[in-house]
Parts: sequence; C-alpha cells; structure tokens
Amino acid sequence: AFDYALIIIHGTPGEDGKLQGYLDMMGVPYSSCSMTSSVITFDKITTKRTVAGQGINLAREIFLRKGETADPDRVVAEFGLPLFIKPNASGSSFGVTKVHTRDEVLPAIEAAFAQSDEVLIEECIAGREMGCGMMVAGGREYLFPITEIVSKKDFFDYQAKYTEGYSDEITPADIAPEIAEELHRMTRIAYRACRCSGVVRVDFIVTPEGKPYLIEINSIPGMSIDVHTRRSRLSKPTGGLSGPLCHPIAVRMVWEAANAVDIPICGVGGVMTGEDAAEFILAGACCVSVGMANFVEPDASVRILHELEAWAESQGVKDINELIGAFEC
Repeated sequence: AFDYALIIIHGTPGEDGKLQGYLDMMGVPYSSCSMTSSVITFDKITTKRTVAGQGINLAREIFLRKGETADPDRVVAEFGLPLFIKPNASGSSFGVTKVHTRDEVLPAIEAAFAQSDEVLIEECIAGREMGCGMMVAGGREYLFPITEIVSKKDFFDYQAKYTEGYSDEITPADIAPEIAEELHRMTRIAYRACRCSGVVRVDFIVTPEGKPYLIEINSIPGMSIDVHTRRSRLSKPTGGLSGPLCHPIAVRMVWEAANAVDIPICGVGGVMTGEDAAEFILAGACCVSVGMANFVEPDASVRILHELEAWAESQGVKDINELIGAFEC
C-alpha cells in the first residue's frame, strides 16, 4: 500500500477527481485538491457557476449537452466574432476552436463534442492571458508571481502549450500593481469558492482596460521545467517575492507529503527566499540548497543568505551559525 500520493497527472484521471476518489476509497492521503474540488474545477460550467456572483468576471456562454446544437446566426448575433467553442471537461486545449466566421460554428461544435459530452460556446474576451498560482500549506497561504502567457498562435492551443518556440511565459508579468492585486484577489476567491487545496493555478484574460476575466482553474498545474527556457522567461529578478516559484512548489509538495506520513527529509533544494530556508531548517532539514534559484537570478544564493541572516536576527534565533551552517549555495 502507498503511504502518500503526490499527484501531478494532468487531465483525466489525475485532475478530474477520478484518482482522488480511488485514493479516498483506499484511505491513501494525497497532495492535490479533494475529489469534490477536482470535479468542480475540471468541469468548466460548474466552475463558472460556483464562482458566479462572488466578484469574479466571467465570459458569457451557451451550454450544450450531447445531442443539442446551436443556431450559428443566433450565436454570432449574441457573441459576435471571434468566439470560442470548447469541450466542457477536457484539458490541453483539445477540441477548442477559435471561431472567426459563421460557417465555422457547427464544425467547431462537432469537434468539441468529440472530446466531451458537453460543450461551451463563449464570447471571446480580447486581452492578455495571465496565470496566477496559489497554495495553502502548513497553515500558510502562498500567492505566486503572476505569469503572462504570450502565444505565437491565434490562441494558446495545444501546439503553443507544448511546442518550443510557439509561446513565451513571462514571470513576473509586466502589469500594473493594481491589476496584479486584482488577479490575486480573484485567485483567492476562486480557490476558496471551489474548496481547493494544494497547488492550484487560476488562468485569466486581462482586457486592455485592465479588467480580468476568469478562464479556468487548473487543480494540477504544470510541474515540468526546462531550465534554459525558464531562465530566459524570467524577465526580472525575483528578490522580495514571498513564497516559492515553479520548482520550489514541487519541493514544498514533497515536503508536505513527507511530513504527512512522518518520513524524514534530509535535504531540500530549490529554496527561493531566506524565510523559506529558515522554515525548512527549523522543521528538521539538515541541508537547504538554493539550486534552481541561481539559474533564474544571478547571485541568488548571496541574497537568500543575507535574508536568512536577517530573518534569524529579527526572530532572535540564538544559534545563527548553526542555522546558516545548514545552508548551501
């Protein structure tokens, strides 16, 4: 039997609640959202209805079940062009079409039904795509730096998501502080409304006027890393940001998983702030290393060491040398 499941499977069965339900029946604890939360967030119309009326902007939609269709003239009259037609429960943009003409409506509905028994027809919200990660762990709430996704295709489709050179991901996004604050506010509301847990990413479109619209919630956000790509995407130093970035997210998930079943962790890598380094050391890690931080920020180890020293002094830690001794550049 497994002691703990670290779930990083995208789509079905890892993101739609099936795996969570199976693990619940076996009594195995896991890292992701619960089965109920996973079902809500994977089902787009259910997500929208769950967060509706809570201060989150949503695109207008027409919802279709298997066997139903829509009048192209009515659709275009209501939403204008372009518009999106997508499966209600699917991932990686499978079956999603950005419709530019009336004649594309019915083929797009058919393509979406090939992936799901339910389909959404949505108005197109023009703007910039943003992703905001959030995690609650160890009684602490982490709101991650906002990432802008710049697709070199007509939209962020499967090819743009998974083929090198078809998109750029810029972290932190070059947006006004008040827009970042609004994205964080909406992310927090969506996370709580859908009863999320663990690491979650909420995706938005921000209009030219600075108004964010929620696209979807990803309960198992991307956990893969390409070091060279990541280094080029981070346009600014990340000093001063609270909480971990990308790689440290996975690190903290493993840490939480190990603590849940009382498995000792000897070392932790990928720490991005001095406060996080101190937390891991005080929790029992005999070694904390910077690791990935030096790839995304020159001399990150120096900054984090100074932050660790400052944190120790501010907290009145007596054995500062012992604390720093567990830190590795």
